[in-house]
Amino acid sequence: MGKLQLYLAEEGIYKFRRVFNLDEDIQVYDIEILPDSGIVILASSKGIYLADKKLERIERVLVARSYREEGEEENFRNIPQCIYLDKDTQNIYSGTTSGLFVSKDKGEAWQRLNLAGLNSLNIKEISKVPDKNILYLATEEGLYELNLEDRTLNNISGGASSEVRDLAWVKGVLFLATSSGLYKRQLKSSDSADNVEKYLKDEPSYLEVQEKALNYNHLHPDIIKNWKRRIRLRAIFPSVDVDYYKSVTSSYGKWSVGPRDWSVGLSWNVGDLIWNSYEDDIDSRARLDTQTRIDLLDDLRRIYFERRRIKFELIKNPPQDGQKLLKKKLYLEELTAGLDAYTGGWFSQEIRRRGAYK
Repeated sequence: MGKLQLYLAEEGIYKFRRVFNLDEDIQVYDIEILPDSGIVILASSKGIYLADKKLERIERVLVARSYREEGEEENFRNIPQCIYLDKDTQNIYSGTTSGLFVSKDKGEAWQRLNLAGLNSLNIKEISKVPDKNILYLATEEGLYELNLEDRTLNNISGGASSEVRDLAWVKGVLFLATSSGLYKRQLKSSDSADNVEKYLKDEPSYLEVQEKALNYNHLHPDIIKNWKRRIRLRAIFPSVDVDYYKSVTSSYGKWSVGPRDWSVGLSWNVGDLIWNSYEDDIDSRARLDTQTRIDLLDDLRRIYFERRRIKFELIKNPPQDGQKLLKKKLYLEELTAGLDAYTGGWFSQEIRRRGAYK
């Protein structure tokens, strides 16, 4: 394939001239012009460039990382191949040969979107449904759907499992230009996303599960706070001694019993108002509980959101193979059992109470 060099023509005058501000060996793959500022963003073989409207000043803002195997020519990773402006959020996305990058400041700075499986994708084109935080990625492995809110990535190619090179929306239908022909897909991602949210909204939130798990396992921070408050109150109250006694006397061989008396004694340890020895025990218990609580919450968070992700996949893109579908469902039950173990069975009981499975 020949070099994809950059040419410019004045508006209304179709006389193109080559832009010499870029090196001759740079190939330009995509261009995006920001409507409010006129900034031009270029995706090229050497990285991402920012330029003014007339391409007189050009600055590289993302460098394609180079590597060289022994005895081979220099190669590059993260080569930007497409630029996409999200008009809803004004975020700018760049699909590269190894993942997806995003800029939230008009292309000045770029960060990689880190998500399992995303960095291995060779992204050719990006598209999006308006008013939904879902990107569609045309890749060498097919069409992927990236939900930016739930941070889920799914291959939804269906029959078009070959390389997807370009995307186009026509009246709600997504057309896929692939290495094996042209496909169309009637996507209902907006409806599907709404249905998923409706299906999951009656389930306990993570904060509710966390609160229940901490209380059930006696690791809630309020327990230590309550202990410290009670120790301070303890120092205010005195020690109380109650005595009941009677006197017995002997005179000339005769015994006599005197009057019966009661006595009450109160005493304070004033030093306890400043420092109480029990605080050492509470501090030691607090340090132990803190580490145990951190471990519990790490495991709880992993199980909760892994369960949510698996359930999302089962609703939105269930496996067509019966055995794979069964494995997914069993995994979902396993994760549910894990949450029940941390909450004493409350999680499943709460789902049934709220009618989440109706």
